[in-house]
Amino acid sequence: MPTEYMVPMAHITNHAHMNPELVVGALQRLEQQMSNLRCRARELSKAENSGDLAFAVLATEGTRQALGTIAATMINLKRQVVPADGLGATLESSGELVIRAARMVMIEQVRQLRLAISGLTARERACAAFAAWSHDVSAASSFLDDRLQQIDDIWMPYRRTGPTTAVYGNRVLYRAAICVAQRAMRELGNDPGFGCFLREGVTRMEWPVVRRAVASILAMVTLHIDIEPDSQLLGAAPLFRVGIGHDNGI
Repeated sequence: MPTEYMVPMAHITNHAHMNPELVVGALQRLEQQMSNLRCRARELSKAENSGDLAFAVLATEGTRQALGTIAATMINLKRQVVPADGLGATLESSGELVIRAARMVMIEQVRQLRLAISGLTARERACAAFAAWSHDVSAASSFLDDRLQQIDDIWMPYRRTGPTTAVYGNRVLYRAAICVAQRAMRELGNDPGFGCFLREGVTRMEWPVVRRAVASILAMVTLHIDIEPDSQLLGAAPLFRVGIGHDNGI
């Protein structure tokens, strides 16, 4: 990856402006809203083919409302994520926004995991259960750091703000890279070791900070939001393309 795109993971988040719980909640709402939109879109398709004007009007209004709620959620996400994630003010698609939001949450939770380890008391460090789990937290944090950097390497070179190369500004390659990065983010939980860490971490009732951080990471790697990369969602007008019946990425 070009050196101008190597963003140190430890320094990318403006913690004064980022609330990971709010971002997680917004992404989960967006996932539900996208599912609702797919249902509305199917209704609209049926209405168009039925010749029933009243049905078509109701279906159109339902779809319009669904689009409006999604647009509002995306605008809210943009306000929370873009000023805080260290990747600059340029945002080129809704798919990119979802990647950046999930990425920001996971990096912040890695920071919380490391703080939890460093904050252990001497007595806790002497406990075999805590000692073993601390090792797992360290390994998982390093794994996530490395994989998130690899995901950055997939899509960031194709942004319009990227280096001047033959692929600079190529929207076809950018869209493809966003979709690949979205799938790579979902696949993080499929790693045997990391997946086991996540499943065990959400049960660690004796270590609430770690449990909350792991729960947020798990929510991000299981998130499935079908949005084809398109910048129109980021404006006020809720006009954008949505994948119906096939996978366009997160």
